[in-house]
Amino acid sequence: MANKNSNFPSNQLNELPPEVCRATVDNLKELSQRGKPETETELRERIDQYFDFCATKGFRPGIETLCLALGGISRQSLWVWCNGGGGKSQEWADICNAAKQFIIGFLEQLSMTGKINPANSIFYLKNWAGYFDTVTMEPISTVKRVLSASELPHLGDMTEDTAQQDLDKLSQLDRSVNVTSSSELPRLGD
Repeated sequence: MANKNSNFPSNQLNELPPEVCRATVDNLKELSQRGKPETETELRERIDQYFDFCATKGFRPGIETLCLALGGISRQSLWVWCNGGGGKSQEWADICNAAKQFIIGFLEQLSMTGKINPANSIFYLKNWAGYFDTVTMEPISTVKRVLSASELPHLGDMTEDTAQQDLDKLSQLDRSVNVTSSSELPRLGD
């Protein structure tokens, strides 16, 4: 049995009010009562009905419930349809992609207006919309070189003149190192 005071997300399921469960189940049952659309016209009508249903019932549109409204297809089937597979036409793919884009636009607006938790927003947009984090790494353009034994200054018998000569020698070595700028580095994937 779960700890009543647990802050784990799964514990929230135990605390859902019965009326929320009942309304959600009723809505899902209503969405699932139709078979798969056979034509592009049927597909377009079914998707329009789905979004009208969501607006009327205050039901948040999502990929899984869209799949349920399209005859209980899987997310993978929707992906195949969106990519022109499964023997479907380009028009079919365009209609499916427009429906997914509508859902992504809905999520983006909720995110941008602070209506949903940013962690949920990030999760949905990464998983449903292909968003991703980018990391830019700038190469460091300083190159350090280890001196050989013959290039090291001799500290035991150093005079002021030899110290200056050694400093001059080191400064010449430092200038002779070829420093590569970031624009000269090879780019991965080229």
